[in-house]
Amino acid sequence: MILSNITYLLRTYLRSNAYFVPCILYVFITMLLYSYKPNPITDSYSITAIFLFFISCWVGRSLYHAESPDQRAVTLTHSPHRWKYYLSEWLSAIAVTFILAAIAILYPVITMMFQGYPNVNEWVTAISGHFTLGILGSSLALLTQRSMIPQLNYGLNLLILWSITGILHTQLIAILPDSVQFISWVLPPVLPLIQQMLTPESIWPMLGLVIYSIVYAFILGSCYVYLSSKKRDVML
Repeated sequence: MILSNITYLLRTYLRSNAYFVPCILYVFITMLLYSYKPNPITDSYSITAIFLFFISCWVGRSLYHAESPDQRAVTLTHSPHRWKYYLSEWLSAIAVTFILAAIAILYPVITMMFQGYPNVNEWVTAISGHFTLGILGSSLALLTQRSMIPQLNYGLNLLILWSITGILHTQLIAILPDSVQFISWVLPPVLPLIQQMLTPESIWPMLGLVIYSIVYAFILGSCYVYLSSKKRDVML
């Protein structure tokens, strides 16, 4: 059931052409970054990972809105388990960002744009960094889309603000007074991931951040699936 939902949602997304601008833009940025060589491995991968985070927010939001409200209502009416449909939305967005991540990781290696061949640690940090940031971006878009925040402008503004706080993660925590340090748990750990990608000498701190980020994204996804399943208005 979930696999068929994912297939349906991806087909709907492709037919809507909403994928074109964010996906082509990301491929263009990646190719532009590697328009000359040689390039430093860790610096280049960290740049494409940052862009992937923002593009994954865009892809997630556009995919969640690919269906019209009327069509969405029909789909949900015929779905015996609504939570599976909402979970499929999340997984569909992640699938698209994984494809973009694979392009960003493999393109410079295939075209030999680096100073050398990535070592094991650089492979691990590049793969885990790109895929994790793609999951984070897709998850942020979940709770700011139309079914959660009917006012599209409010949802978009919240998504932009939320994603920027992730980029400024460490700096924001440093200036927060001790009484509100707990807010740091709400910030997506984007900057710590990027910083760790720049220092791939030890992969264990990176793996710790990946686990934390996946848990963070899982909580967002679980909240979305639960809250959406409880909503009575399927037109949103």
